[in-house]
Amino acid sequence: METDSCPCGSEEREALCCGLTPAKQERRPGLQKQIQPSRWTCLPTAFAMVMDVPVASLMVILGRDDDRGFHVQELLGIAMALGRDFTPFEAAPDMDRAQCWDCEGKGWLAGVPCTKCGATGFELLPALVLPTFSGLLTCRSGVLVGRRCDTGKDHAVAWCHVTQKILDPERGVYDLELFQIDTFWSTPAGVGCVQATKM
Repeated sequence: METDSCPCGSEEREALCCGLTPAKQERRPGLQKQIQPSRWTCLPTAFAMVMDVPVASLMVILGRDDDRGFHVQELLGIAMALGRDFTPFEAAPDMDRAQCWDCEGKGWLAGVPCTKCGATGFELLPALVLPTFSGLLTCRSGVLVGRRCDTGKDHAVAWCHVTQKILDPERGVYDLELFQIDTFWSTPAGVGCVQATKM
């Protein structure tokens, strides 16, 4: 039997519970901008935008709004409880170099150049297995963790694949080139933004 209960467990509907049930209304394509409630809440606010829940409700679940900041694990736990998936992709993975089978006889991680011959191993894997980082951004929304280029400040923002724009919980909407990405916490392909409807 299906229930109309909210993900928080309340039998009440939408505004009467925690507010985590996304509003059932007509909206423009893309993520909806939210403003971070305090200086250290860019990460929860970015996740709130991507999950389409009010940041105030997320802050209630987190149970604090202090100057220590937040760890991504706290947000991932809430996302899992709400049935949302996020996958991390590093913009510039850093792996130790190793030697390949031909040079040393022990193999290596795909993409890590062999210290003797320089082979990377990428030629052994189909292109679909190793999407480019920019290719991920064209079809997936998510949370970008890194630094703003103008200030060098560590920051978290939402990325919308529909509009191809960053939604900064502190500064507005801008292009990807203005942000230095460390990690992209990706939603599944096509999830996380209201899609534009074709006429």
